[in-house]
Amino acid sequence: MTTTDEIFRDLKFAFDIARYIQSKAIDIGMKLIREEHFVGGINPYFNQTKCGLYLEEYYGLPSVIYTPIGKWTIIGVGDGVSKLLMEHLMEHLKETLGLELDAEGKQEIWGHFGPVWRITKWENRKLPEAFMKKGTEYIEYERAKEIYAQFLKRNPIIGESMRFSADRFSENLCAFLRSRD
Repeated sequence: MTTTDEIFRDLKFAFDIARYIQSKAIDIGMKLIREEHFVGGINPYFNQTKCGLYLEEYYGLPSVIYTPIGKWTIIGVGDGVSKLLMEHLMEHLKETLGLELDAEGKQEIWGHFGPVWRITKWENRKLPEAFMKKGTEYIEYERAKEIYAQFLKRNPIIGESMRFSADRFSENLCAFLRSRD
């Protein structure tokens, strides 16, 4: 059984890794679209881990981190970058995060999901080995959201960063809508 402190530890790693990936994506010229998924937090209905973290690609883009309380969409949809640059980004992440292949990618009705990678290290520190939960082992939705809220309270800088991102997203959306009038 994973303790709340272990979940908080994994969420902190996930947040730091997500911000790192976002910064690297911006560095190669990617425009981040739909950041509201990231600032909205965890989706407890999908991809809960027993411990550790996974990274899932979507059309070759590092898109989702699986955590003990669900999946966290870190980029959503990206635009403005060639396939070659995305491949270079993924090669960099394989080294930096010690990515180990867990599942090959597959085409589904909603798009090309995967591959899925186990994240084995962060900042040259070995991370706990990642294992997925079975659906029957999932933390209930409300409890997962409560844990996430507690995590933000214990990490006020992260909470502020998330609020700032949400405000920036809202401002950009409003500016975009005004430009269409």
